[in-house]
Amino acid sequence: MKFWFPVMRMPKKGGDWPLVSDMVAKNQRLLVFTSISSKQQSEGIAYQWNYMVENQCKIKISPTIKSFLFFTQTFLFLC
Repeated sequence: MKFWFPVMRMPKKGGDWPLVSDMVAKNQRLLVFTSISSKQQSEGIAYQWNYMVENQCKIKISPTIKSFLFFTQTFLFLC
């Protein structure tokens, strides 16, 4: 929790995020999100869909590349 960026400081309605340098200066540089909406109120963990959007890929790629990209995205999200 030492580096945790508080939910109350996260931008609302498309507002701008602070600069990373500002987050580091305030020692609040860890962004934590959850897929369970109730945890935002109960535990102070940001509900992901209040702060993120899903980008749909519009280019044609092979199934092999698509599987690799999905695996990479999932791995990075879980880490």
